[in-house]
Amino acid sequence: LVTARAWDCDYVFNAHKNIAAGDGLSQSVIDALQQNKRPAFANTKAGQEEEAIYDYGVELFRDHAISDKSYNRAKEIFGIPAVVELSCLMGYYGMVAMTLLSHQVGGFFGAWLGGLPIDHTGNYRWMWYADMALAAVAALVNLPIREARLQPSPVAA
Repeated sequence: LVTARAWDCDYVFNAHKNIAAGDGLSQSVIDALQQNKRPAFANTKAGQEEEAIYDYGVELFRDHAISDKSYNRAKEIFGIPAVVELSCLMGYYGMVAMTLLSHQVGGFFGAWLGGLPIDHTGNYRWMWYADMALAAVAALVNLPIREARLQPSPVAA
């Protein structure tokens, strides 16, 4: 969730907030993260773990580095292998967020929508017809567009 907020990727955030709640993350922490605010963490072992993850992630995405204080705290709580895994997970979900944001989630919906015909009919026939119809509409919409040819500009020596 920290990674999703760092990238302002609502899809990743919304896809994981119920999972986080189901795994015990309090609704107040989820709500604060959703509003891009620092949560008030509980004074419990779980709250300390959550705060360590939050601080680690915020520093990673904001500063592109982890302070010794945050790194050592995460290392003491989770151990080095888990801190490495935390970094990898944040990097992976950062990559997912960048991909979704750069393609405006269209790629996701295209992949998801493409699976629907198999689920419902066992073949892709109606999806091919829909693709052909959409391609024809796109071609017709673009017919009136006239682009001026670009002229090469001289390069100063």
